[in-house]
Amino acid sequence: MKHNLYHTLFLLAVIPLALATGCAKEEINLPEIDESRYQVPTSSDLEKLPVFSPESFRGNRLETPFEFTKEDELTLTFKSTRKGTSAALGSLTYDEQALSDYNQKNGTNYAAFPAEGVTILSQEEEGRATTTELSRRISLTHVEGLLAETVYVVPLTYKEEKGRTQFIPVFVRDLSGYPGTDKSTGIKIFSCMEVNDTNPLNNLPFTLKNSGKQLIDVVILFSANINYNEATGRAYVYNNENVQALLDHREKYLKPLQDRGIKVILGILGNHDRAGVANLGDEAAKDFAREVSALCDAYSLDGVFLDDEYSNYGAASDTPGFVYPSSAASSRLCYELKQAMPQKMVVAYVYGRMAPLISIEGKQPGEYIDYALHDYGRSEDLDRYYAGLPRKGWGLYSQEFNRGNYAYSGQLRQILQKGCGAHMIFAMDPNRHNAGRQIMAMRDIARYLFNDELVYDGTRYPKDW
Repeated sequence: MKHNLYHTLFLLAVIPLALATGCAKEEINLPEIDESRYQVPTSSDLEKLPVFSPESFRGNRLETPFEFTKEDELTLTFKSTRKGTSAALGSLTYDEQALSDYNQKNGTNYAAFPAEGVTILSQEEEGRATTTELSRRISLTHVEGLLAETVYVVPLTYKEEKGRTQFIPVFVRDLSGYPGTDKSTGIKIFSCMEVNDTNPLNNLPFTLKNSGKQLIDVVILFSANINYNEATGRAYVYNNENVQALLDHREKYLKPLQDRGIKVILGILGNHDRAGVANLGDEAAKDFAREVSALCDAYSLDGVFLDDEYSNYGAASDTPGFVYPSSAASSRLCYELKQAMPQKMVVAYVYGRMAPLISIEGKQPGEYIDYALHDYGRSEDLDRYYAGLPRKGWGLYSQEFNRGNYAYSGQLRQILQKGCGAHMIFAMDPNRHNAGRQIMAMRDIARYLFNDELVYDGTRYPKDW
């Protein structure tokens, strides 16, 4: 993965450069998405983390350090502020003494990212004669002994052709020390968290003894809702106070999961009004998918989980933009979600009109959803429900820890025997009275799905928001 940073000559500022990608789509007249709803606040109770740029240039935006695993690359782009003047070619060097001076001046004690892990790559001079920008590529490689929790600084000094120098501290975290989630059999464990009651950080303490991997691969925040706005006539994403608290404070509640390789996806569930995941017309589905995509981007979520429950479909019978609830409509929404955010996960709960899904625009369900997770205890083959979805996308024998719906050892073995690739647990919470039985169930998952032993470090995270 490559990343870009802007550095403006003469201003001592390093600014992240956002990259945008897109694909051609049929043009339809849709209202603009109000992305201002999805801004992570710079709350005073959140610890402010260091950023790419020196403190005096950070502004009001809350940023996090540049993070990478094993090896990554970023680009520094130097931009001249002199109107009509080409950027002057200069030299970029690793300069640990400049960091020492910076620490002394600012009262900080940042450690330098080791020089052996930093390579300043060849100069890029595209259109040097006319451009006001020049770029230098920096390669970062994991160095043994670095702590994943620690923020380091790549100390760079840029010297202009005419002799002026500028210090560029690039704040980084090397996450290579975390073992990740990819386990021997490839089976993904989904933990669907009832976040009205439970802190999602409770997924962190469970690892495997032999591999060191995290037991949980994906955390589902259950749940946001699809609601109807009477004033605008549109379906929109509604987050109750618990879901919104986790999103607003993602640095505390969600990012530690993602740092360890755990994906975090948002549940989308009906909320007792006319809107649902199975009754949006084509344009309404496109509109809703764009809003979901904006929300996922704003809060760095890894996708969505769709559940067709608790919608009052009868109330929408004569509402413009809505259609009779059907698998075709739910298929269209899943398709539009994958079109709007192709790099993120679209997960279907095998329930209601989410099963079966049908082909949309020539695409089979297996081309626009990533996983289909069965209802509790169910295990039917999913070929006829989700054409084209390989078995690695099938989730069998889901468990519900709050009500005592557990999977037996033989059922877990069947997941392996059938070559299926997913399994879901719901309402895991070690703070509940049945914590011992929950841990037994997770020990079985570790044993029968991964031939390993569960390690639980005993940490319990309370609901503290």
